[in-house]
Amino acid sequence: MAELLVFTLLAALAAIYPILPKHRQLRVRYSLWTKGRLGFIGLMFILIITTYWVSVLVQSKEQNTLDVSFLDWSTTITLLYVESVQLIAVLLIVIPIAILFIKPNVRIRNEDNLLEILRDLYNREEYTTLVNLLQDNYRPLINHSSSPVHPESLMTVSSLFVEVDEDHKEDLEQEEDEGEDEEEEKEELPKARRRLVRETRRTLRFRWTNLRDRVSSTVEDWSERIQQKSRLLRYYVARLRYRVDNTAENASEYSETLLLDPDFSELYSDLASELGLKILCDDSLENVPRQDVVHRYLQAQLETENTLLYRDLEQNTEMEDLYRYNLKENNRLIYALFSDFERAEDLNVYKPIGDRTQEIIREQRRGEFDKYHDRRLTDTRIRDDYIFQDPVYVGIQFFDVMVREAFDQEVDWHVWLSYYESFTREICRNYEITEYSDPDAEWPNDYSRFLYEIVRNMREWIKMLEEELKPDTKSDLNGPPFVLEVSSVTDSSETEPPSDEEEDSDDESGENKEQVETENESDAEEKQREPAEVGDHIRLGNISTMRMERNIPEMTVIILISCHEEILTTEEIPLQFMDYITETIFLCLLDLREYDKGSLQWMYSKLMLHCLSENLTGKRTDPLYRENLKRVYYGDYGGPHDYGVRHEVSVKDRQRVGLVEDLDEIIGS
Repeated sequence: MAELLVFTLLAALAAIYPILPKHRQLRVRYSLWTKGRLGFIGLMFILIITTYWVSVLVQSKEQNTLDVSFLDWSTTITLLYVESVQLIAVLLIVIPIAILFIKPNVRIRNEDNLLEILRDLYNREEYTTLVNLLQDNYRPLINHSSSPVHPESLMTVSSLFVEVDEDHKEDLEQEEDEGEDEEEEKEELPKARRRLVRETRRTLRFRWTNLRDRVSSTVEDWSERIQQKSRLLRYYVARLRYRVDNTAENASEYSETLLLDPDFSELYSDLASELGLKILCDDSLENVPRQDVVHRYLQAQLETENTLLYRDLEQNTEMEDLYRYNLKENNRLIYALFSDFERAEDLNVYKPIGDRTQEIIREQRRGEFDKYHDRRLTDTRIRDDYIFQDPVYVGIQFFDVMVREAFDQEVDWHVWLSYYESFTREICRNYEITEYSDPDAEWPNDYSRFLYEIVRNMREWIKMLEEELKPDTKSDLNGPPFVLEVSSVTDSSETEPPSDEEEDSDDESGENKEQVETENESDAEEKQREPAEVGDHIRLGNISTMRMERNIPEMTVIILISCHEEILTTEEIPLQFMDYITETIFLCLLDLREYDKGSLQWMYSKLMLHCLSENLTGKRTDPLYRENLKRVYYGDYGGPHDYGVRHEVSVKDRQRVGLVEDLDEIIGS
């Protein structure tokens, strides 16, 4: 019976092995394939065969026993004893091998075999097994510790510093002797006495210096020895820990080259998607170029439809509040990127998506047919979620989620939202009305939809500012939520000194004294009123088009007006769509202008007007910008209505904040 159980276990092991995943089968080569373990398994097989022969011999005896004697030692071998040894031997083979296949990860004991396996799988393009093998051995192959460095190099550097210090001390002592000689020559002392004093000083200094150097040298010598022994001890402990740890130096280096290989990078969209996500989430990685790997991973995710990036963005449309998406943990990629924006900042996640989105738009220009001249993404007969299958829209939506999360986490820089300006520029270069377009539609083609999404998103980012400041506007009804001193640019009407006629009239008025007293009282009240504290993520630094050191709201205003100029200077874009975009931007400006003068929202409206004025009057201004802006502003383009954007702004300006007058002055008639 024992033989039946033994051979059943061995047969089960042999039957299970072929049906295991290949990356698990390969564990035998790099974790079990060592001289010691193979020798032990061979010894156990010899023991099984020997016990089988002994059991046959015992069964041939009449009493089923076998007496064995050697010198003074003798024993009786029974059938139970033989079968027990046989069973133990087979268990010592089966159990370790079974554990080897069942464990989630195993220790690498033969690095040469592992390196050979990795190269062989890559050369034969067995990428599924290769990716599974990398995931299976993530800890030693990708996230691995650094090999400790011997401290001898540090000792060499320190000895050089010691030699420099000793030379410096000798120079100082020589300078002291020369200085004392000069002082003695100045003193009117007898020559013999001066010589005696000089020799006495030098003798005392020599003895004192000698004693000091010996004591200092002894202390430094012992201190250096202790430090050296301590460094060596720490080195050997670290070396021992490194050896005991599951490491594979050569295989790890080859794995790093695989992660950055162009052919392997294409796998990040499907086969290696989970591996790339794991690397992205692993903030403990130090010895792997993690940022480069993540960039290749995100680019591959954007290039291929229906990847994890596409699915997460499509499922991440639910809003937590008015202007922030609800990041859910089951949207693993988006949650890993933006739940903690420090990770997104460290990895520069904006760059791979932004660069690749621009390249996709450029590729349309190089091809024979530009699919975005059609209305695939704007046709109402197609389901709404179809747009989430387009890489350009996904790139635009990626930045929308990123900027909203950065603003919510109070990031005080612009997170490179200026990529929207690059998208707009590339789209306008490609824009063309073809037979597949509809110039009278709300979105004449797919490029129009992209431009609308870019402008709409930036308008929503500005509304985030309003939402952020709402508690301030409600807390004090008598004053602005936040008054900011703007240093760079102000209106001429605010800084212009009073004229001579006004001064004369004030002097002649009998109420001048009361007016001065009233102004003084209001100034005193203004000084006593503390401005609401705002964070750097919404503070307005200066009113100018400079882009250095800008936060999200500031850069949004600058880029929004820049995109507006790019759209209105593209001749192929219908004027009706220009009207649509201009109205969206100017109504956003009106929303900010309706706040109290001097409030932070009002100051941002002032920044928008300044950017508009700069783009119309700057050195690089395209005359077509002013021409088309006038046409859509006054409605002089033969559109479906007899009025333009000016009329819409005037109608919706219920508080009469004077925005129309400001726009008239900037745009001209």
